Amino acid sequence: MRVLIVVISCLSLLLPQVVWGDMSSANYQIYSDTVGVNGGDVAIGGIYTLTDTIGESSGIGVVSSTTYNVSGGYQAATRGTLSFNLSTTTVNLGTLSKSAIASVSIISTISCTDAGYNLIITNVSGIMPQLVADGVVTTGVEEYGISVSGPSQAFVDDQAIVNNLTLVSTSTPVDNDQETLTFKASIGNSSVAGTYNQNINIMASAAF
Repeated sequence: MRVLIVVISCLSLLLPQVVWGDMSSANYQIYSDTVGVNGGDVAIGGIYTLTDTIGESSGIGVVSSTTYNVSGGYQAATRGTLSFNLSTTTVNLGTLSKSAIASVSIISTISCTDAGYNLIITNVSGIMPQLVADGVVTTGVEEYGISVSGPSQAFVDDQAIVNNLTLVSTSTPVDNDQETLTFKASIGNSSVAGTYNQNINIMASAAF
């Protein structure tokens, strides 16, 4: 029995429009503004660039806790960024055996400024062996699943690969957060020989 998994990554950056209060038309977008005496001046010298704003009220700067960030003032109102990369987008588990578990790992690397993020399987298609149901892919039993290891892993056991499965979740900003996604499969005496293929969409979303 041979198993081939194709993993397709897609990136989603969620920016709540109501919160930001964007002003936009077909030709422009202003996501931040201020009422002040002066502002927007740029001074450049060597390796430094300085922008200034004059006349804003108190409360300027960034205030944060474990659950929120508040960016007060014109200069602080910059949008965050999210970057997402998978070490490979194709995984081949090879020919499965009743005497061993086949496993292949890929690395997810994400940087997300100013907010936490979620890594979620959003769409699964194709035919694969029986999905793991007891939390552990076991030798000699037909089971297929995924595990995650890393500082922001959403679970610690083997999970069935299904739509809307959260793989990674964190509520705080990260820089090059690396998580290992390990695909696992095994077969038993009653397994039917054949070639299996699967397409998976993985979405990284930031909660700015």
